[in-house]
Amino acid sequence: MIDKTISFLENSITKNNNKKEIKTYKHFISLLYDIKRRDLTDKDIKALKNELAALNIEANTEDFKSLKKKLNAFICFAKKQLNLISEGHYMTLGMSFGLSIGIVLGMSIGIAFNKEKGIVFGMNIGMVIGMAIGIGLGTLKDNEAKKQDKVLSSTKA
Repeated sequence: MIDKTISFLENSITKNNNKKEIKTYKHFISLLYDIKRRDLTDKDIKALKNELAALNIEANTEDFKSLKKKLNAFICFAKKQLNLISEGHYMTLGMSFGLSIGIVLGMSIGIAFNKEKGIVFGMNIGMVIGMAIGIGLGTLKDNEAKKQDKVLSSTKA
């Protein structure tokens, strides 16, 4: 089923002139190749076949929005069913968490030193430090996930 879908998508590229659509087809193909190279359990393979059948990629190929929705649905499936994460997942989480914690701590420290200007300076310094720590920890987690082969390759051609 995966090979059939890849072959259909590759064939669709040759029939298409729209750069956005070609890019989406290539992205879909790279995701399928990434999943195909993994050692999946029989349960995962069956779920993957069912998902591809349910998406019915060959239907309604003229509608680009439909193709984009199918790609997004497939990515969600891969993340939930196959326990994969996207590239930079933990870094994004760490950055947003560090930003919010840094702002709160920076404001608290800023108020303690100077009520007027301390809030602004404390918030800025806290934001930078919090984001830096969040990015660092998130990158470590992303590297760990990559070593465990849990990262879904999202090479956009």
